[in-house]
Amino acid sequence: MRLFESLLIALSTYSAVPVPQLDWNEKNMRYAICFFPAVGVLCGAALWLWAVLAQATGMSGVLFAAIAACLPILVTGGIHMDGYLDTVDALSSHQTCEKKLAIMKDANCGAFAVIYGGVYLLAYAGFAYEVFAAGHILLICPLFVLSRALSGLCAVNLPNARKSGMLCAFTSGVQRRTATVALTLVGRGGDGLDVSHGWRDGGGVCGGFRAQVSQIRAGTVWRRDRGHVGLLFAALRALRPDRRLDRRAAVIDIFFIRHGATEGNLRRRYIGRTDEPLCEAGIAQVKALQKRGLSVDEVFVSPLLRTRQTADILFPKMHYTVVDGLIETDFGRFEGKSADKLSGDPAYQAWVDAMCLTPIPEGESVTDFKTRCCEAFAETIKNVPDGSRVGFVVHGGVIMAIMEAYARPKKDFYAYHIGNGECLQGVYDGETIQIK
Repeated sequence: MRLFESLLIALSTYSAVPVPQLDWNEKNMRYAICFFPAVGVLCGAALWLWAVLAQATGMSGVLFAAIAACLPILVTGGIHMDGYLDTVDALSSHQTCEKKLAIMKDANCGAFAVIYGGVYLLAYAGFAYEVFAAGHILLICPLFVLSRALSGLCAVNLPNARKSGMLCAFTSGVQRRTATVALTLVGRGGDGLDVSHGWRDGGGVCGGFRAQVSQIRAGTVWRRDRGHVGLLFAALRALRPDRRLDRRAAVIDIFFIRHGATEGNLRRRYIGRTDEPLCEAGIAQVKALQKRGLSVDEVFVSPLLRTRQTADILFPKMHYTVVDGLIETDFGRFEGKSADKLSGDPAYQAWVDAMCLTPIPEGESVTDFKTRCCEAFAETIKNVPDGSRVGFVVHGGVIMAIMEAYARPKKDFYAYHIGNGECLQGVYDGETIQIK
């Protein structure tokens, strides 16, 4: 009976289907999140019925696609669209985390929400038209179920941005292990659906998901990933590799060390890929840090000379590992120049006015840079044994990118700036870095 009540709560909250309204007590909410995919079933069924009607009446693809884009909104009552619009509004603001959360909570609709809402509907309609024209519209139907399952998995296993609100109510008292297993195995429901060769034969996204489910059933994934969270991440690996998908239970002491100063640093030049050695002042900075007696088990460095020299001074008897992905950003046209020399460059002024968030001419965009650094960190740290002490001797920008993504308390990119020859210490728990 409790399962049925949990189902009704999920349907009443995330769909427009009229169902009895129940109290949100601890017992009723315990398994409610497990029924997120039920809303996907309703969306998929509505689309399937619409496709059958369209094919029977010889309807044009344009009309079919237009209605198909509206169906998920009608079935869910627009709650997912509302969340999407709030999210893009907040992310497009480029504000602090606190301000982004305030924007998401604001009932008013911003310009970016309108813009991205239109983009979403146009893209969805175009996709539906192409799939309908190819005669494979049923391929979309299982994806509604899969998307809700992944949504529930993320809600259960990733930290909430707020300590209150609707999502928190669904996850606060949930049986996490049960929910993770149940939502992961939802993908198994498509075994009997011959909607495409990719689904049936194991190809594409659906096939990858099914392959992971098979591993879960055989018990191999459980043993490799050390727990129920591994079920989630193993299933998701087939969909999109992400810096946060290969987490594990770990406790690792991390020392992020910025290399000593170079001549370019002292002259306040943009020194990215230029392979400068440490200057005398930089060597003195590192030797001062060495007196703290930092003790680590492993050392990782960027491929540039200044980080390798810093590691040699700090840990003279240790072998270090070069990680190419931890190299400093490519400053393109700005490389080797100071702000004073670039003051008359319109491209530089535009970049500064945009808080250095726009792509650098002939260089690397901040998005690509952050993604690269986080991926390199995730790939490196996953191979470090639990209980280890590791040092990352890298660049200031690399440290800021990693800390912005992983550090707690959560702060903006520039809040994690440290000077040359300085160290920032934290503890990595497999998910976040707690600053000491």
